[in-house]
Amino acid sequence: MLQERPAGLFSPTVLSLKLAGGLVFICLWLPLCRGCSGGADVIPISKVQIVPFEPEKAFGSSLVLASYSNGLLVAISISIATLLHSEKIWKRFFLSQLVITLGVSAAMIVGAMVYSDSPRDLLETILGSTPAWLAVAAWTGAAIRRHDYPTAWSRLQHTWTIVTCFFVHLLMIFQGQARYGYWLTIAGLIFQVIAVEVARHRMKHDLWDASSKVVRPQFSIRNILFWTAFFPIVLTYYQTITPFCDWLFKPLP
Repeated sequence: MLQERPAGLFSPTVLSLKLAGGLVFICLWLPLCRGCSGGADVIPISKVQIVPFEPEKAFGSSLVLASYSNGLLVAISISIATLLHSEKIWKRFFLSQLVITLGVSAAMIVGAMVYSDSPRDLLETILGSTPAWLAVAAWTGAAIRRHDYPTAWSRLQHTWTIVTCFFVHLLMIFQGQARYGYWLTIAGLIFQVIAVEVARHRMKHDLWDASSKVVRPQFSIRNILFWTAFFPIVLTYYQTITPFCDWLFKPLP
């Protein structure tokens, strides 16, 4: 009896990741919002400025590029692993992405701490950056310790989706009305979340072993309650950092 071949490049796993990643990447060249006071439209690619000897601009530009292109790069890497029919190569791509993400993030945090102008700025940097870094490391690390690499991979991709959403709204601060590029970006990010979850549950069946069962998504009341409370708590935490630092370093009467 012939063994059934995995769908591979034409599987829901690969196709959905390509479509989602490609849509978000294309949004780099689409108008995000109107400029302030009726100025020209804000286009994300116009914010990319690789200027020598200006690390801040180079880092900012690199983060914008990485945020918008991460989904497409992940789709390309999983396509290469599929073509080579190698789960080991996929794991190496994922672990490399994880190390680069955590390493560059840690370097940026340390750099921001070193160049802080005052103890207040230093504390604000620590409170704003360190918990997020530790949370991502612990979240992905917990799945790796269980040897659940698809879950660890999906958690890293969701982290990048959150980062992209953050940068999209950062680019829109003090700007005008949202343009169609913004709505397409949000649609792409939502589609990206769905595509990653599809990949997490179907990856083994679609790419490596067609005889394996497709894992069905499982939801629990505890998980729903956790994620319902998570975002408001995080938002409240970040909103209190600046007032707390202002209060702590307020000159005594």
